[in-house]
Amino acid sequence: MENVLTNDLLRGTVLDKFFGNEGFVSRKVKVKIIRRGGGWLPPEHEASVMMQDAKRIFCVPASSSTQQLVNPLKGVSPEQLDFLALKMGLKDREAFNIHLPKRENYWKKFEITLTRDGDDYDLGDPVMFLKWAVLRSDTDKIAPTWEERLMKGTYQFALIEDGEEDNQKLDRADKNKEAWRLYGRMETSEAKMRDFLWIYYLKYKDAQKPPKQATAKFLQTQVADIVENKIDRFLELAKDPDYETILLIHKAVDVKALARRKNKYFIGDDKDPIGGLQDMIEHLDDDRYQQDRLKIIHLVEKANEG
Repeated sequence: MENVLTNDLLRGTVLDKFFGNEGFVSRKVKVKIIRRGGGWLPPEHEASVMMQDAKRIFCVPASSSTQQLVNPLKGVSPEQLDFLALKMGLKDREAFNIHLPKRENYWKKFEITLTRDGDDYDLGDPVMFLKWAVLRSDTDKIAPTWEERLMKGTYQFALIEDGEEDNQKLDRADKNKEAWRLYGRMETSEAKMRDFLWIYYLKYKDAQKPPKQATAKFLQTQVADIVENKIDRFLELAKDPDYETILLIHKAVDVKALARRKNKYFIGDDKDPIGGLQDMIEHLDDDRYQQDRLKIIHLVEKANEG
C-alpha cells in the first residue's frame, strides 16, 4: 500500500487507501497531547497541559459556516461505507449520514475520550478507524501531524503516523548538521557574519540591527543564537540562491548607489524603475546587464572605503 501521511489524508479524499481487499488495512497512529512553552509553568509540569485524571471529550465537529456536522468519512466509497457499517453492527451506510435527525444520528452519540496520555490506534480495527476519522475531522483542536502541532494555538492533540517522530528526529539532525556547516563557513569572517545579521534584521521584524562596531565574539554569538533557536530562518536565508544579489541590493540602497521608492528600485537617475525586489534581482543576474551590476559593486566598495 502507498504510504499516505495523515496530513495528506486531511487535505484530500483518499481514505479508501485504508481499505484493502479483505477490509481494513492495519496502520498504527498515535494521538499525542501538545505541550507548549511559555507561561509561568514549565512545559513538563503536569498542570501545563492536563492534570493526571483530567479528560477531554471529542466528537464530530460542526462547520463554523453552516453549523452542520462535518462528514468524518468523506472520501470513503459507498461500498466501503456498507462494509464499515456491517463491521459496526449497523444496518447500512445510511447510518453514517450526518444529516439524520439527532435521535437517529450515529455521530451525535459517538464520543472519544482522551487523557493527557493520548492514545494508540490501529486503523485495521473499525472502531479505532472511526475514532481516528472523527479526530482528523476536527481541524480546530487536532493537529494533522506532529510537525504542524504549533501552527494553531487551538490545537490540543496531534495525530502521529507510525515512524513520523523518528523521521522528524532525522530531519532535525540533518538540519542541524547543515546549519552548523554553514555557520562554520561564516564564523571565520566578521564581514560575512555582519552581512548575514544585517540581512536577517531587514527580513525579520523581530530581529535587532547589528551594531556597526560589534566584536567578532558578539557576531558569532548572535549568528549561533539564530542557528540554535531559529534554524529554519537561518537555513532559508543562508541557502537562498539569491543571497549575494539581495545583499548587494541592500548595500547599494544603504549607500545610495540604488534608489528605492515605494518598494520600487531605480538605477542612478533613471525615472523608470526596474521593478520590485525580485525584478531587481533578475536584472542584476541577467548577463545582458552585468555593466549595471559591476557599476553598483564599484559604488558600494567606494562608499565603504570612505
